[in-house]
Amino acid sequence: MLAQPDFQGVEGRKAEPKFSPLEGRFERTMDATQLAREVVLGSFDLYMAGMSRKTNDAVQILTIVTVGLGVVSAVAGAMGTNFNLGFFKSGTPGFILMLLGMTVLVALTLLIARRRHLI
Repeated sequence: MLAQPDFQGVEGRKAEPKFSPLEGRFERTMDATQLAREVVLGSFDLYMAGMSRKTNDAVQILTIVTVGLGVVSAVAGAMGTNFNLGFFKSGTPGFILMLLGMTVLVALTLLIARRRHLI
């Protein structure tokens, strides 16, 4: 029908039987195109939601690692200060005690994060 040079405006009511099926096909095509567009947009929204969740999980883990390293850095910084206390002159046992303290603080940080369902 598209190959014929018929126009409803020119031919009036004579062309209506030819244009009615064409109009129906056009409407169905537009509906199918709109449906396909909505499916693609919905799929993209699902993909973005999944990526957002993965990014959020990664940021939570990085935050926990940062807190753990911050605790260790604070303890190491305090141990590196120049005070004349007996604890700082304890040698190897004091060093091992400091490492155990750091490990306990990091474990505590992880335990708190676990209880709050961050990891």
